[in-house]
Amino acid sequence: MDAPLKGLRVIDFTRVLAGPHCTKALRDLGADVTKIEPPAGDAGRAGVPHIHQMSVYYTQQNAGKRNLSLDLNWPEARTIVADLCRDADVIVENFRPGTLSRFGLGYEHVKAFNPRVVYVSMSGYGQTGPWRNRPAFAPTVQAETGLTDILQRHYGDSLGELRNDACSHADVYTGLQGVIAVLAALQARNSSGQGQHVDVSMAATMLSVNERAGAQLSGIERKTEKFARYFAHRRRRRSSNSSDTYFFSWANWSAFSHTSQNRTSPLPLSSSVISPRSNIVNNSSRCSSASW
Repeated sequence: MDAPLKGLRVIDFTRVLAGPHCTKALRDLGADVTKIEPPAGDAGRAGVPHIHQMSVYYTQQNAGKRNLSLDLNWPEARTIVADLCRDADVIVENFRPGTLSRFGLGYEHVKAFNPRVVYVSMSGYGQTGPWRNRPAFAPTVQAETGLTDILQRHYGDSLGELRNDACSHADVYTGLQGVIAVLAALQARNSSGQGQHVDVSMAATMLSVNERAGAQLSGIERKTEKFARYFAHRRRRRSSNSSDTYFFSWANWSAFSHTSQNRTSPLPLSSSVISPRSNIVNNSSRCSSASW
């Protein structure tokens, strides 16, 4: 069975993590990916450790791609890249907004000779707006969009000292959003025959994956609500165990729903619910299975 993206031609101008993670996923799905690097190489090549002078970090994000080293400051190099873009189905870049346009390789330039191209631009804060040229790094974006606050509240004093998260969530999630953008734009092209320019922002991505963003932005003190007090009590009871992690169980929720029948809730109540643990109808529960 052929890979789902077999025959898809991708030109990859990306570097470090977010962009390469996106195009590596496209390659894993069968696309033919050609990575364009400057003579100095992708900065990810400096990532440690190295095996036989090759960065393991770089290899993880770029395995299976073709590589072409070109200095776009030279007209001959820009001509070669333009010829590659002429036949491309997808172009992915993660420079600051407007960078490739200065070399005659922005979306509007490429669209003029390849109207079917799907052109994905990944950046920290989007292609438009007052922050479009602001430098973006995963720890900064994670702090600005609430993830750092969530971790600090979760671990509290057990963190011991301030430190960055060990993983670049903003880069990885943005790369995956880029993959979704490519697939959606290709589906749209199947219907319209036209490509499009897709703007993928790290900040917007991190807000979309932060399931607590609404609560954080609401300004409501969550500790005052009965639901929060109930689970805080359960956590304290478990703190004497070897692990401080609280494990949610259906029985806990059922017990909580019994103590909160008079609360104001947008969830409809029902006289029965199917337990996911036993598939047995529990007529004593007040939580509706249709609500979950």
